Amino acid sequence: FIVYQSAQWSVADEAHADLALLDLGTGAVRRLTDGPHRDRQPRWSPDGLRIAFFRRVAGVMPPDSVSAICWTTPRGDPPRRHRP
Repeated sequence: FIVYQSAQWSVADEAHADLALLDLGTGAVRRLTDGPHRDRQPRWSPDGLRIAFFRRVAGVMPPDSVSAICWTTPRGDPPRRHRP
């Protein structure tokens, strides 16, 4: 499997991006996140059970603010915010 960022543009020209998972065996693509967020820089956990990524909420977080660190699973479970 390969996880990647799929950039999209909204009607208001505010960029948002979702994460998708590509199955190399079948070529099937599954969206892991969806919504008016900027989900980017996905990384697999060492055990392969989770995918960490940065999330910026469009229209809510100022451009110079720090993105939230979130995670999901290859099944596409709802993203959760990482709390250290």
